[in-house]
Amino acid sequence: MNKIIKALFLASFGLFCFVAGVTYQLNTAEPKVVERTTYRPYSQEMLWTHIQNYKSESGSQPYIQDQNLCKFADIRLPQLHKEFSHRPFDNGMSDQIFAATKFNKSGENLVTFGFYNTDPIEKNQLNEWLRSPKHKENLDDPMFTHSCLRCDQSYCVQIFAGY
Repeated sequence: MNKIIKALFLASFGLFCFVAGVTYQLNTAEPKVVERTTYRPYSQEMLWTHIQNYKSESGSQPYIQDQNLCKFADIRLPQLHKEFSHRPFDNGMSDQIFAATKFNKSGENLVTFGFYNTDPIEKNQLNEWLRSPKHKENLDDPMFTHSCLRCDQSYCVQIFAGY
């Protein structure tokens, strides 16, 4: 019986020392510095300015900001929170634009917030669109004379239209 009590005592003491040692190490270890990337939302005005500057620098006329397209962009922006894809635009919104306006061609570019962590994120986004064949095609299409850009805390949508 004494052997069992001694064994339990030694085991309890060993467990106490182990827990105390781990606790001491945790309390005395230097805290790790974790790099945390902070994102800021896109600036709608800055991205629009970069887009317009790109149009001018490439020899094209800047977009005419169209309030009808802005209404569609305002509808489209909350949809991106449910489904980040071009599908809703391709499956109906472009037809709605044609029915509500004189335009006969439309397109859209999308971006999600937080993709970039370096400033200027708006310039980086424009460069990414220019590297993507479909997005660049929208930006360079001479038939797209009118546009509207809308951004919230998470997404941006640019809708293009022309005759």
